[in-house]
Amino acid sequence: MFKEFKSCFFLLCLFAVSIIPAFGALDKAATQWLYLSILVLIFTLTTNLDFKNYFRSNFTKSYLLFVLLALFSLSYTNNISISLVDLSRHITVILLSVISFSIFKTNSISFFKISALIAAFLLYESVMSLKPLLNYIYAKGFEFSTITSVDIDHFKGVTGNRNITTASLVCKMPFVFYILYKTKKTILSVFAVLCLFASSLVLFIITSRAALVSLSLYIFLLFLYSIFKILNTKHLKFFLKSILILVVLIFSYVFSRTILPSNANNAAERLTSIEITNQSSSNRFILWENAYDFISKNPLLGCGIGNWKVESSAYWSNIGASYLVPFHAHNDFLEFTTELGLFGGLTYLAIFLFLFLFFFKKLMFKNNSNKSIFLLLVLTGLFVDSFFNFPFERPIMQVLFVLILSFGANLHNQNTLRDEI
Repeated sequence: MFKEFKSCFFLLCLFAVSIIPAFGALDKAATQWLYLSILVLIFTLTTNLDFKNYFRSNFTKSYLLFVLLALFSLSYTNNISISLVDLSRHITVILLSVISFSIFKTNSISFFKISALIAAFLLYESVMSLKPLLNYIYAKGFEFSTITSVDIDHFKGVTGNRNITTASLVCKMPFVFYILYKTKKTILSVFAVLCLFASSLVLFIITSRAALVSLSLYIFLLFLYSIFKILNTKHLKFFLKSILILVVLIFSYVFSRTILPSNANNAAERLTSIEITNQSSSNRFILWENAYDFISKNPLLGCGIGNWKVESSAYWSNIGASYLVPFHAHNDFLEFTTELGLFGGLTYLAIFLFLFLFFFKKLMFKNNSNKSIFLLLVLTGLFVDSFFNFPFERPIMQVLFVLILSFGANLHNQNTLRDEI
């Protein structure tokens, strides 16, 4: 009983990062990182950390190697203070994943309860994002024809940035899928449908391309896995649940079209209008080209962990306004390569590749618990966000990365122990 309480308390503390205010800081991420570091201190002192079993897998070993490379970069970094800040954040993430692994390894709390708790935070974030819409409905009812324009920045919710909001929501969605698949209780099904409808409505209103790409991949992978389940187990349950998920998403999309004025871009248009041009990618191609140019000139060591924030200014000063300098490459894999060299960047990429491979192997077993497909979906969302944005800088995204690492390590550890027995 105490172990289950501790597991729930840890999860609550972990995902409560989304409600930590800025306390006057220009970016609330700073206070959120401080909050996570305090969590590390508290749970390190109160948890028997199992480092030995945590680092059995290739993906956890890859992350350890990555952190060691970041530590080594202190010897050649161009700005030691910036490097220390980013290094401390990586250490915070890896320690949180070890803590999470150590707490959950005894199966003190079911994956269903974990999913339900995460779904509750998803619903909270969705409601906070939809507050302008809810206020409008409260004041004027469902007469949406009077809406002539929509400022989607009003729907940024608790994160303060609409792209971070959609990334956070879409990466939590697979836990709602799991509830819909597993539950037999009507009230929990209604709760899950409400969570899915509210979160997808935010996605369709904001229409962030990266989040929509992730959601499209979710649907594709769910139906692909449904076909696999039908061919191997002859059961239709997973397929029927996937149909339910698709129906809710379609209803949410139709409702978003009712709300938005006719001249507003909709989700379908945003997806079909994705072009291989710099303008359509919000200058990402320029940022990627700058990162590639720096990597080609510094392939071995880079500029030191966290220092692309400084080095990128030399490129952007010739393009943007003098006061506008992007801190990030809008691709974590490229950014870490600029900072730690090719080997460092590939090491970070290897974390995702090893995790993808591990979850895929788990799916091939007939007797698997289906948990792996939903973890694979979360990982897919994180990978897409890492490719187009910079989720490492956002604690609200890193807590999901912590869970993926710890859940993967737990599944791997169970397999290893079983093989040894």
